[in-house]
Amino acid sequence: AATDRLARLRVHVFAGNGDFDAYEPRLELYNHGTDESVVWAGLEDLQWLYGETGRRENRLAEIGAKKVTRAVAEKHADLRPIVALFSECHELFGCTEKMDPDGPKDATVGKAAADYAVKTLRRARKTGIVLGFDTQQARSDAIPPKIVGIVGVNFCFSVKSWRDNDGFLGDGSFAAGIRATELRFNVDRGTCLVTGVSSEVFEVMK
Repeated sequence: AATDRLARLRVHVFAGNGDFDAYEPRLELYNHGTDESVVWAGLEDLQWLYGETGRRENRLAEIGAKKVTRAVAEKHADLRPIVALFSECHELFGCTEKMDPDGPKDATVGKAAADYAVKTLRRARKTGIVLGFDTQQARSDAIPPKIVGIVGVNFCFSVKSWRDNDGFLGDGSFAAGIRATELRFNVDRGTCLVTGVSSEVFEVMK
């Protein structure tokens, strides 16, 4: 995506690493760090992306197009594809800070972020908006199961249990023979199991 002049890139890294520093000149938004403001900014961008999905749906109807294609994006600058990455997303979805100090205790930043991510994923594909999430943890508050079930491509490096396997690749994956548990820790470094990239049920890829 970074080599495509049409793509708009937005990156959130909820950690103190510099994994995406080299991309900074190419990014229209680069939000990274470990303080609360970074998590709030991630939620705000998910809210913006959800609103942008709605705007694009209306815009497509206005120009008589069913979805964003390359030809549409070339002609209409306001419909250029957006790729938004949320790295170490467990910090975002696991945030227990309340949206409103006086509101209900289950109305947290993490839950709101998950809700907006799911709502956007359900509608965004035809509008040229792509969301990506990465995390090292498979528990439900690190990467919500609804997200795992909706995304088009899932990938998983070596994990130890079927629960972790299904947490990244979707419920029932282990039972169906889609098993990242067979990848060897450190020995298979850089190798992952991927679904959704070909006509095969899964691929083992570097």
